[in-house]
Amino acid sequence: GCSIGISVSYLLLPAVIDIMTSQIGIPYEISFSILSAIITLFSIVGIIIMTVVIFIRKTNKITPITALRDGIKTHNFKKNRIELEKTNLPLNVSLAFKTMYTNMKQNVVTFLIVLFLVFANVIALVLFQNFSVDPKLSLLSFEICDGAIGTDSDIDKDVYNYIKNLDGVFNTREISQINVETDDVKLLTYIMEDTSKLNNQDVCYKGRLPKYDNEIAISGKYCKTYNYNIGDEIEIKKGEKKEKFLISGFIQTTNNNGQEALILNKGIEKIIGTDYDKMYYFDTEDNVNVSENIEKIKNKFGNRIGFTVDFEEVIKGSMSTFKLIANAMVMIIMIVCCIVILLVLYLLIKTLINNKKKDYGVLKALGYTSKNIIFQNAISFMPSIILSVITSCIISSFIVNPYLTLIMSMFGVMKVTFDLPVTLIIITGIGFVIVSFIFAYILSLKIKKIEPYKLLSEE
Repeated sequence: GCSIGISVSYLLLPAVIDIMTSQIGIPYEISFSILSAIITLFSIVGIIIMTVVIFIRKTNKITPITALRDGIKTHNFKKNRIELEKTNLPLNVSLAFKTMYTNMKQNVVTFLIVLFLVFANVIALVLFQNFSVDPKLSLLSFEICDGAIGTDSDIDKDVYNYIKNLDGVFNTREISQINVETDDVKLLTYIMEDTSKLNNQDVCYKGRLPKYDNEIAISGKYCKTYNYNIGDEIEIKKGEKKEKFLISGFIQTTNNNGQEALILNKGIEKIIGTDYDKMYYFDTEDNVNVSENIEKIKNKFGNRIGFTVDFEEVIKGSMSTFKLIANAMVMIIMIVCCIVILLVLYLLIKTLINNKKKDYGVLKALGYTSKNIIFQNAISFMPSIILSVITSCIISSFIVNPYLTLIMSMFGVMKVTFDLPVTLIIITGIGFVIVSFIFAYILSLKIKKIEPYKLLSEE
């Protein structure tokens, strides 16, 4: 199984690499890693051996006399949880609950496995909702806008005034970018005149954005790595010039591996002056074509315009990759969950039928049909599955964002605030219960082959 899994992963790797390369733009040459294969093999085999050793110790409790007497057991004095003469439930349901109580360990196993499978489904659905259905751009980009124009410092004011006066254009603001250094690390630094004009105020997840020229907001990933807190001073340098700034807040982005900062232009000018290339962001009304406005600006200022960005087109290209990954994750996880629950129910139901073969034979001799017993057997697994689905959905709703924060912090996102697709989660939970019941019913069809006469002849 390990060998097949490793082989399949390398067969699928080229497709995954093509997706990631198109997104991040960094080529990757595929090579076989013997160390990864060895670690995978030994870790899985080790876990299996350890698990088997732990549970196989129960053989110490098996006495030879019980085996020689063909497994005859004395009364176990366990409490009769469902007394048939007192219960108001239908007889088939009552017998199903009795089976559930007598096979509590199997139901606990089912509960735990379903718990983790549903949690995996919730994660996939959250990613699907926030990357495919309603993209959470505030976590994927420093700023959200319609267009951006880059120009040199000689005509920056003319460009700014021209963009500001275009019909249908509003919220024109400077968000230039430069690289500065601190602690031998290069920070991609955004420069603004007024941080209140920033559309994406959520980029600052702790503290606040800079208001004064001696303040700076830095990525939480960088501050965590180098042990900086809000209120600390940090030295920023560019070439030979350097200046100390007060950390006013933590920001989070996925750009530059999470090594970013935001500072006011009056603050950065203490180090680099006013002679630096400017970049202007702007928003447009719904009925205004962004591309046409960009063309107007380029025609007006010619080659003095360094570059232009149509964010709508950029986002479409970027999000197509995220949507593809999110959709693929949902499909793969749901298929894997169905396969796992099918295998688990197969093993548990097969064991249950073998252990209760005589009981089922007696029930058939008393007049119960195969359909009755199959239904009882299938429904005996439902309480633990339903309880597990409900529990997992509730718990997942509270821990999915902290869990994803733990994963995405390596990319610079230190506080994930994804929206929960409540309707999708509920539908998936109901679907999980229905699929589990169908699997349990189909796997219980083997009960049809049990015949009282054969059981008596075998005796």
